[in-house]
Amino acid sequence: MAAFCGGTAPRARRASSEVRAGAVAAVTAATALLRPALAVVTKFRGVAERVRSELARRTSELDDAIRKDEVELGQLDAARRLGDYLLELRSPQRYEQYRGLLGRIHQDLCAGSAR
Repeated sequence: MAAFCGGTAPRARRASSEVRAGAVAAVTAATALLRPALAVVTKFRGVAERVRSELARRTSELDDAIRKDEVELGQLDAARRLGDYLLELRSPQRYEQYRGLLGRIHQDLCAGSAR
């Protein structure tokens, strides 16, 4: 049995050593193949972060511009409504139905103050 164990032990060690060497070679080859892929992923990750931050900055700028335009539009709309209302008030037809009444009130007031 000693001969049996003694004879297979070096073979087993050799096989184990060959398996380890094969595993090291496989890991080395995988690392060599994955290193460029990792570099590409890292590069694209950086590009993605730059694009994301640029997009966030641009979105913020556009949101600010929209808020500013909405405020200005609200002011212009109010100014337009006021202008339309003032034009309506200046129209001679606005108080036409009251002209006779106002004239009579004016005469009455003038006559009352003369007394």
